[in-house]
Amino acid sequence: MNANLDGKKTAIWETDGFEQSEREEPGVALVEAKAEPHVISPNNEVGKAWDKDQFGDSIKMDVAPNAMECVRAFPETGKLVAAICHGPQVLIKVDAVPRQKLTSCPSLKTDLINAGASQNNQS
Repeated sequence: MNANLDGKKTAIWETDGFEQSEREEPGVALVEAKAEPHVISPNNEVGKAWDKDQFGDSIKMDVAPNAMECVRAFPETGKLVAAICHGPQVLIKVDAVPRQKLTSCPSLKTDLINAGASQNNQS
């Protein structure tokens, strides 16, 4: 990763059962880009990752906001939102998708378009 996020605050929203592999690589990339990641969660305790077929690492949560309100409000800031795994479904649930430019795995494309995401001409 060649981005420089020196000193930029980032939020990683997760709760128990997040996929460990989908958390580790983006987390490392943020640190390598000199970002300041903060883990936010519906609770401020320790979250357990899911690693293949069993629970994996425990991650200390830094901040405990009302998660849905946080997710609903964040796109209005105009800042970048990266939603991994089931994250796009959370954006759909809080109606944070309309008029947003998004990318996703092919299996979520129809759901995101139906929720109002901008559609590009690529498949």
